[in-house]
Amino acid sequence: MLRNKRVNFFRDVSEEMDLNQKKKIIIKTFRDLCIQYGIDHFSMQTLSDSCGFPIGTIYNIFENRTEIFRGTLRYCYNVIYEGLSTYDHFTVEALKIKLHLYINNALNNKNDFLFFDSFECHPLNQSKQYFDEFTMLGDSSIGALMENNTFFKMSPYLIITIMVGIVSKSIKYIICNNIKISEENINNLIQAIIRATVIE
Repeated sequence: MLRNKRVNFFRDVSEEMDLNQKKKIIIKTFRDLCIQYGIDHFSMQTLSDSCGFPIGTIYNIFENRTEIFRGTLRYCYNVIYEGLSTYDHFTVEALKIKLHLYINNALNNKNDFLFFDSFECHPLNQSKQYFDEFTMLGDSSIGALMENNTFFKMSPYLIITIMVGIVSKSIKYIICNNIKISEENINNLIQAIIRATVIE
């Protein structure tokens, strides 16, 4: 009897949630399972058991597993890149502020960072070709700026994307090795990256 009451309680709570709340729970659960097991190594039943929703509920919200993956990728992108797409006057100082924001976003949302970093170029991602081309563009741009110091002639979005790509490796090392990093260390990391890349 107690068990039935408990099941009914969770069912009632589930029914009271709106679509966005359910979607967010499914996305976060999918994200965590991907990090723990790998994207292809857990079943939809495992996802259902972990998030507390019946499989039918999940398929009412997402058409298939691929759609869940892409929704999770978008969610994680929005979390870690929040505040990085707007620019006033792009200077070295503005770049430092954006990098600091990105690092804090990543360190405060570790699973979102790890998911996006691990799976942004997965074949299920419709934008994979875009990411590959953008990476090549970024690599060639770094070479060009080193040769003729034309860094700030590039678009601000491309500049921050290049710098984020450089700093991401350090962030992943910090997260995966559970390293505590101080505000001073973050500032030193940003300064070192900018000195190595930009002639102020």
